[in-house]
Amino acid sequence: MEGDSPVARANVDTMSDNQMDAHLEGIRTRRMSAFIVYQEAQAIKHQAYEEKLSIKLDKQINMLKKEIEQLDKKIIKVEARVLTVRSLRLEIGEYG
Repeated sequence: MEGDSPVARANVDTMSDNQMDAHLEGIRTRRMSAFIVYQEAQAIKHQAYEEKLSIKLDKQINMLKKEIEQLDKKIIKVEARVLTVRSLRLEIGEYG
């Protein structure tokens, strides 16, 4: 609005209806501009948070995969050990 600045505020007492409407429209426009900046910042923040969680999730998935692979190897060893024990028991004659 012409004649309105942070130092010298416009006087609504002397404004016509059209001037008041224009003044309010300017306020709404400035408010909307600030709100759009806020929304963009929130979206960036949310995306960064999701990316951080995604990185953490990928790391946990990779660790789980390695641990499952280690378990598979251990299970194979345990199964082999069980077969060895059974074989030795058969040789001794204790297993039926």
